[in-house]
Amino acid sequence: MDSWPNQEALNKALNIYRVSMRSFIIFHLKKIPGMNIEDVVIDSVGDWRADEIDRILSESDRDIGSVIDINDFPHLVNKNWGDAFEKTLNDDKTFRNQLWLIVECRNADWAHPPEGDAEFESTRAHLFLIADVLGKINKSDAKDRVEVIRDELDDTAERLADAEEWLRKMEAKNAEHKKSLAEAEKHLETAKLEKSKYDEDNATLSKQVDEKEKLRKKLSKQLKSARAETDKYKKNLSNTKKRLEKSEAAHTGYKERLETKSNELKDIKDELAAIEMEKTADKKHLKTISKELEEAKAKWDASEARFATISNELVSVQAEKEDSEKYLAATQNLLTTVAIGDQTVFPPLGTDAAVRIIDRRGTDKRNYLMHLLEQKQPTIIYVQSEEKIDELLTFVGQEKAQVIGRHDERTSEVKETEMLKKLENGELIAIVSNITFSTLVSSHRIEHFVFCHLTPGLDEFFKRCQPAFTLEKNTYLHLIYNDEQDVKNLDEWLAQKYPDREVLKNLYRALEGFIGVNRHFVKPENLYSKLDIERLEITELGIETGLAIFEEVGALERNNDGIKLLPFSGRKSKIHRKGEALKDEIEEIRSFQLEQSVEKIWEEILGALDIDLEKYLLKSNVASGEAEVAAEIVLEEEETSSYEASSRSMLSFWIESFEFDACVFGCKSPIDA
Repeated sequence: MDSWPNQEALNKALNIYRVSMRSFIIFHLKKIPGMNIEDVVIDSVGDWRADEIDRILSESDRDIGSVIDINDFPHLVNKNWGDAFEKTLNDDKTFRNQLWLIVECRNADWAHPPEGDAEFESTRAHLFLIADVLGKINKSDAKDRVEVIRDELDDTAERLADAEEWLRKMEAKNAEHKKSLAEAEKHLETAKLEKSKYDEDNATLSKQVDEKEKLRKKLSKQLKSARAETDKYKKNLSNTKKRLEKSEAAHTGYKERLETKSNELKDIKDELAAIEMEKTADKKHLKTISKELEEAKAKWDASEARFATISNELVSVQAEKEDSEKYLAATQNLLTTVAIGDQTVFPPLGTDAAVRIIDRRGTDKRNYLMHLLEQKQPTIIYVQSEEKIDELLTFVGQEKAQVIGRHDERTSEVKETEMLKKLENGELIAIVSNITFSTLVSSHRIEHFVFCHLTPGLDEFFKRCQPAFTLEKNTYLHLIYNDEQDVKNLDEWLAQKYPDREVLKNLYRALEGFIGVNRHFVKPENLYSKLDIERLEITELGIETGLAIFEEVGALERNNDGIKLLPFSGRKSKIHRKGEALKDEIEEIRSFQLEQSVEKIWEEILGALDIDLEKYLLKSNVASGEAEVAAEIVLEEEETSSYEASSRSMLSFWIESFEFDACVFGCKSPIDA
């Protein structure tokens, strides 16, 4: 080694550096709370080195400080920089680069060549580097010893100049490391900005939750008021029930008189027995007794005839009671269906028709729907969007929301059929939907179709009306949209649902910038956080339409793994053409649904569905109106029993409760109606 002074000097300096760094690193790693020092070291180095350290510790009595070496120092410092070293070294990022340079020095070919001494310039430069690192970790004695070793080497001007040139190269390499660190800091700043945006969005959602809670409290108050009104109706029904009980008490009087006659017959039998005994005792009075016997038998026959008459009267009264109950139920159902406030009904009830339109355009939707849902009759409610579905289920309250089905684009046909079955058997009272049903058939027996918003497209409107004309019972189409807010809602929805061509181009370019073309699959939900939706002037609804259009024209592939962008094929989009057609027809859509009379709407529906009016009314006369026919038969009867009077009282109660306007039906009085 005496003939290799440079290599000897470097080895001495590395040994001093190894001892000093071991104590410095172990001292700071022990400060990490809740972690065992051995676990920290093994977790910080690579898998191969971790296995080697674990083996050494298990096979010898050496401690962890004596096992770690120069190659381990950069891994340990980088892995635990923030937890153990950053504060002590004043966030000196060059320190970590210097550790890697020392590792390169130790492992370099010039440091231990097979023949000859190490390079002087590299040796001297690394001695400066080692001394600088020892100074940063406050190992001044070790630093001085390394500097002494460095000074003992030949420091001629020529060699010093070469060493400085080598240091400049090292500084250039260090600058590249600094550049990489700057880019990492830039990415960190971007992440902080995204986190700030997330916090703002979270605050907005919290505000929306508070507003929803206020709305819930308001609806709860309205529900309480509605229940009070229902209690009032129940009280009136109770009074009617009492009158029915009085009628039944009269029937009980008939029974009591029958029992009295039975007792009289028993007494007559006793008299006959006494007469028979007298006949045996005194035959002289046989003729008189025979006459009395005939009179008694005549009384018996008369009593039996009267008993049979009273029994027949009781059966007749019971049958009349059952008929009246059926009439009352049918009349109540009819009045409940059409008598919620003032409205226009077409065709009028004086006309035989199984389907009628109830015109309530411009009404208070919420109150109208709450009244209608209280009847618990099978109902389909059409709204504009999934957002409107959420609003409806919120304002009706949790109790009703549990018995109202939700139907949208993601509902399968199997699920749709299941919901309609539940609506038919009473498990659900209504289904709210923003799309047209595909499995609705006549057997489902829907009683009400409610149009809460303007339907986007007249063809779609007619499709939603069509099932009503195939159902097997009276059905009502309720029009409850208005001409201001719903027009605005439809315009906004069309603009969001069907973005124009330029917006779609910008969306494709944005997607191309994030996920590229013909690359890996990306989950759609991951795009929303990356896309600048506000800059693109598009909504999440528009993004969904855009993805569907790209898929339709072959510019996008979609599966369970997500979506993958493909090059444009030049194909045309039916979805885009449909959206543009709806925008072009917006005035016609508004004019028909808002301005046309209910009679004109009725005619247009029949024409669009190719229904012959005369044949339809003839079919309706046979298949519908059972409740109305039953009401007319009962109301036209001349005789008046006590139970009929009670039934008519119940009819008057329903008419008064719903403020029924008889003039709507073209008749002279509510009873005629």
